Amino acid sequence: MCCPYFIPDQRHDADLWLWRQRLPLGDAFRGCCSASGHQGERPDDEALRQCNLGYARCAWLPVERAADAVRFCVPRDAPAILRILFAMELNHAPGESGVLEFSRATSTWLNSHRDKRLQRQAECFLAAYLSRHPDPRHAS
Repeated sequence: MCCPYFIPDQRHDADLWLWRQRLPLGDAFRGCCSASGHQGERPDDEALRQCNLGYARCAWLPVERAADAVRFCVPRDAPAILRILFAMELNHAPGESGVLEFSRATSTWLNSHRDKRLQRQAECFLAAYLSRHPDPRHAS
């Protein structure tokens, strides 16, 4: 579950996390904050630990918010279309959820989320996922 206000922009290569592939986005990322009053600010490495994990009690988080964290998963890897499920959580309870679809054949999103932060998180999740799970049609 990553922070819903985190906008990842590049893979973070520092060894700040054990088991990077178990992070909510499938890897560690650098990025910026989109919380009110901190838009565009780039957290330091210690804060990035929390941005990548969600449920952070970061001082930058707004008191009133729609979500504390976002989860992503691929329920079944299909050769043509990857479906990425997402769920937002607030106080450990489910909130908005949905499905984003990505075409392996055309390398394009078939639908995207209206919130650019969540869409960017989904793109990073997808990149990490595809680096570990190449196209099943080419598996030996």
